[in-house]
Amino acid sequence: MSEGYGHKAGRPTFAHVAVIRKKDERRKLKGTTCKECEIYYAHLPEEAKQKKLSACSRHRYLYIPPCTPENFWEVGFPSTQTCIERGYVREEKSPQARTRRRQPLNALFSPKQKQEES
Repeated sequence: MSEGYGHKAGRPTFAHVAVIRKKDERRKLKGTTCKECEIYYAHLPEEAKQKKLSACSRHRYLYIPPCTPENFWEVGFPSTQTCIERGYVREEKSPQARTRRRQPLNALFSPKQKQEES
């Protein structure tokens, strides 16, 4: 047996998302909430909320997956202002001056020569 796999039916011991199809095995898993379910169960006290989740939660995992990053499902390019607000782009207070070449660039081809020949 390779490392990282448990003894039960080749299940890995590390955190992963696995599909569990048998009803009685799914009932044994801990029920969790998503953002929408959290809003729905917000009015319940914590003890009643846990009891309700274990009884009828649609979200059951062996290992709870991480949350989706903020703005992950937004399609399209955000504006520069939005990128700065989200921290994708840093604004420098004093932009660095671009370095100049020591020697000027020698142009190998000039468009003026083509016009003179024609």
